[in-house]
Amino acid sequence: MKKKLNVLLVIVMLTSMLVACGGGAAPAPAPMPAPMPVEATPDPTSEPNNDQTPEQTPTEQTVQENGEFNVTEGAFVIGDAFGAAQYIVTSDSDSNMSIIVFESESDFNNYDNADRRTFGEEREAVEQNALFNIHLGESESAFLSFKSGNVMVVTSGSGVLDEISLETYTKSFENTGSWDPSVTSAICTGVFFVGTDLDEGQYSLTVTNTNFMAMSVAIFESRSDYMIYLRTSRFTHGEESEAIEANAFEIIQLFEGNSSSIQLSNGNVLMLSGGIGTLEMQNSDISGDILSNNTMFLYSGLYFIGDDIDESHYVFTSIETGFGMNVVVFENINSYLGYFRTSRFTGGEERAAIEQNALKEFYIHEGHSCFLSLRSGMILLLMNGNGILETADMSWTR
Repeated sequence: MKKKLNVLLVIVMLTSMLVACGGGAAPAPAPMPAPMPVEATPDPTSEPNNDQTPEQTPTEQTVQENGEFNVTEGAFVIGDAFGAAQYIVTSDSDSNMSIIVFESESDFNNYDNADRRTFGEEREAVEQNALFNIHLGESESAFLSFKSGNVMVVTSGSGVLDEISLETYTKSFENTGSWDPSVTSAICTGVFFVGTDLDEGQYSLTVTNTNFMAMSVAIFESRSDYMIYLRTSRFTHGEESEAIEANAFEIIQLFEGNSSSIQLSNGNVLMLSGGIGTLEMQNSDISGDILSNNTMFLYSGLYFIGDDIDESHYVFTSIETGFGMNVVVFENINSYLGYFRTSRFTGGEERAAIEQNALKEFYIHEGHSCFLSLRSGMILLLMNGNGILETADMSWTR
């Protein structure tokens, strides 16, 4: 016991001596000098800034090669970055591409300054300020027509902008349609205003080919009756049938090989859907032909009649489409903007916006055709496919 107490006493004495001599815990290290500031390097994985400024001159994003521009995300003023012209834009093979077109820098700034933190707010800002927008899948193409002062914004992806002229632009394609340009009395799906598109008179309509079971024929007494039909909600086949029955004064279903005599008076509207046939005025020797040397290949896009496409009668045939193609004609820019400014988040809202603002609208599958009477000032909107537009001077056209 005494031995243990002696050992403890020695330890206490040694500890006291160390403290007296300045021993104990090690002193805290001296502060390290502050690091020199380093210039920040942008994070390549970060989200792009919402606040984009239109590029006034071509940059590394717009390298011109043989009339082509390589474009990536950014905003570009037409007339500075690119010339005011017609273009085909094609997305890169490994990415989708989203494009917005604004009529002016003022419209772009209104969009750019809007609160766009959510997808819904972004979509609303586009609908309320833009002129046109389109989303392209990998290697897909679209038509863009630019005027000086327009602004193009690429919000995602990259691609090539190729300057063209629609009148001389050519593209190889396989026409699998049943429209036959050698038949001068040929007629197809379309809306025909009697007195404007064709003369009044007694006609014989014969169906030569149907898309499904029969060609539907509806005659409206006036443009007003036709517009009431068009403005009616027709989301289902049942609603479509009810709208026709409530507003047309004559309805006919014609199967392939069948004919019917129809009387058309000035002011009537003839609507055909679901097939191809011939329309011949009785007791008439008037003839016409398709001007097949005036054929244009059209991509999805927005076309201004009188600027991009001449005023005339045309037949449009869908060549490339996944499911079906929307062909919509607006009477003027105000009608088109009435459609575009409407909320179109769902398929039902999209269709309602078309019904309330368009003059004509067709949904056609690959190889099917529709007649288009296009006047200066009208707007042609093509969605979800490509096709060919042929000038039509038929025996029945005015």
